[in-house]
Amino acid sequence: MKKKPSDSTNKGPLGGTNFLISIRSTQNNTWQGIIEWLDTGEKIHFRSTIEMIVLLKDATDQTLPQHHYKAARSWHSDGNTVHIF
Repeated sequence: MKKKPSDSTNKGPLGGTNFLISIRSTQNNTWQGIIEWLDTGEKIHFRSTIEMIVLLKDATDQTLPQHHYKAARSWHSDGNTVHIF
């Protein structure tokens, strides 16, 4: 029986989005696999660990309010201020 994608209002116990990451192989000292966005049912293949991280960040940028990023730091700064995502 195929599982239906969850309702977009069901964001898990802590809020946010839900993913299933399947590592299919490792080549060139990095992972290749599939990310399934459980909230939407979308799937996308990734070719490296960095690409996987970028895809996850892109998905969370689309769904999470900006205040969830206050703990994350950025390389961009002006003077003594570190910009927060």
